[in-house]
Amino acid sequence: MNVTAGVRRSVLRLFNVSEAARQIGVPVPVMHRSITAGYLPTPQVKLGRRHYYTQDEIEVLTRKCAEIRNHP
Repeated sequence: MNVTAGVRRSVLRLFNVSEAARQIGVPVPVMHRSITAGYLPTPQVKLGRRHYYTQDEIEVLTRKCAEIRNHP
């Protein structure tokens, strides 16, 4: 049986930057800028040539985004 990348991602609960941004409630361009500026960590899981966040990383990102929003 040939398992596609999409199936692996759904089983492993992996999210690309756009999906992570939607889950956190941040616009995708803001998410990309925050990663580039070093405010948020880059995705660590690599499948092929792409990188993904895990569910645990999404929870950490959610907390970091809340801290950034609440910072005066």
